[in-house]
Amino acid sequence: MPIYLVIAFCLISDPSICQDVRPDLADDFPMAGLAACQQMGERIAAEYVDAHPKWQLGRIKCRIGVAPREQDV
Repeated sequence: MPIYLVIAFCLISDPSICQDVRPDLADDFPMAGLAACQQMGERIAAEYVDAHPKWQLGRIKCRIGVAPREQDV
């Protein structure tokens, strides 16, 4: 079953403004489970924040089988 990763980033100046990033992990990383997804999410989040200094990490969410809906993130 596939594992889906969704990372939410929020503006530092206005944390109520957030955006979701949904990286496709199938080609980059063979998922071994939720722990591996979380670790990959942390790495991707750190790279994103380094490249986008006005944004901060809001949340990392991994789900098995069904892609998370907008309201689940």
